[in-house]
Amino acid sequence: MTEINFKEYRVDEMKEKFQFPPLNILLVGVTGAGKSSTINALLGSEAAKVGAGADPETKEICKYKINDYLCFYDTPGLGDSPTEDAGHLKKITSYLDRSCRKKGVTGKLIDKVLVVMDGSSRDFGKITEVLNNYIFNTIESENVWFAVNQADMAMKGRHWNADSGTPDEKLEEFLQEKALSVKERIEESTGKTVNMPVCYSAEYGFNTTQLIDFIVENTDSQRKETEYETSSSSSYSDDLPSNGKVAGHTAAGAAAGAAIGSAIPVVGTAAGAVVGGVIGFFSSFFDD
Repeated sequence: MTEINFKEYRVDEMKEKFQFPPLNILLVGVTGAGKSSTINALLGSEAAKVGAGADPETKEICKYKINDYLCFYDTPGLGDSPTEDAGHLKKITSYLDRSCRKKGVTGKLIDKVLVVMDGSSRDFGKITEVLNNYIFNTIESENVWFAVNQADMAMKGRHWNADSGTPDEKLEEFLQEKALSVKERIEESTGKTVNMPVCYSAEYGFNTTQLIDFIVENTDSQRKETEYETSSSSSYSDDLPSNGKVAGHTAAGAAAGAAIGSAIPVVGTAAGAVVGGVIGFFSSFFDD
């Protein structure tokens, strides 16, 4: 089984296609579907904590950059209890509603939603409920994608070659039928047209390249501008600057202002430091 470096995989095409990188994708699914293991497979490390069996590990929404152009947000698993689901869905919808602005350009922080289902499709009822009551209320259906993880367990482990990490012909055919079945059931339950799900196995790395291929090939636009015209070189930042960055800019501005103030008697050192510090503080939010 060949190891893929997803930090570099198709990165030139991402740079070309993604207008405002990184492309931010929110992962949604029930507990045990394999959202965190999917991220780990793409990162090539155990960065995202994976729960044991059906026990959830992810409690908060966590951000993982695959490279400079692709970023995933891992969310808590759904389906454990109505009370926990209510809290998790509140967090998920808050991220879907969140705006992102930099250099005069405003858009949504989250560009796409990837719904991860497990190979047994035991989570179908919960997923359609979430889609109808939450996801499709906050993001356009064309920006919601579907994938089926745990392809190795689609037939309860039968017809899977663990040594090569691949299905045999019978399981391959079954996976194609499953993808079509999931698509049809989602469309019937939601009234929305959705993509043909990618079937993959994060544990074995099977078809993970197809997952990235799908993302690259189906991203035509992101974060439509809603305020000011900007050049295509502008990008978004969804994070506030760090405390160290703010302090550094403020101190540098104050020092420069004090120097200017000492040279101009009418301004004075103290006044110059104050003005320079204020300018330095605000500059920390806008530089690259």
